[in-house]
Amino acid sequence: GLAECRAAVAWAQQQLATHPEARLAIVVPALDTWRNTLANLLDDCLHPETLDPSQAELPRCYEFSLGLPLHRWPMVDTALRLLRLAFHPGTLAQTELSALLGDIYWSQALQESHVRAQLDAEMRTQLPLSVHGQTFARFVSRKQEAPHAIPCPRLQADLQALFAQAKQAPRKQLPSAWAATFEG
Repeated sequence: GLAECRAAVAWAQQQLATHPEARLAIVVPALDTWRNTLANLLDDCLHPETLDPSQAELPRCYEFSLGLPLHRWPMVDTALRLLRLAFHPGTLAQTELSALLGDIYWSQALQESHVRAQLDAEMRTQLPLSVHGQTFARFVSRKQEAPHAIPCPRLQADLQALFAQAKQAPRKQLPSAWAATFEG
């Protein structure tokens, strides 16, 4: 638990203080559960300068030998959520759609960020708490033409392309086939 993580980090700090060239290993069962906690403790003890946001990306003197699960990488998570939007037969919660509207890894997120925020606010007042992906796409299209339009032409075009591709692709495919489906 947390006490064991703290003890392991304190031990590593002590070992490195007396033997700076040492190569140490900390074995953690259920690393996925404790990874963020352990990284934060290691940063606090070994790299306190990274608490400053401008220094957050500095190299560390430690690394994890086990990588993150694929879905924990932000860009992969975005791709999986877009597949869910296009192919999930049920409804999606507004919170999931809000996360997609705020996601920087698809469409022209940075250029259309302010209008996506407006769409998010409108969606919360005009749509039910959970909707089908197609309903969401129609909502975005309607908002392009409304008297008080919220223009986000790239988002609309990318949603239309996503759903057009979804109509042609099978719902179950191997990862290599999904890559071919959305290539280009």
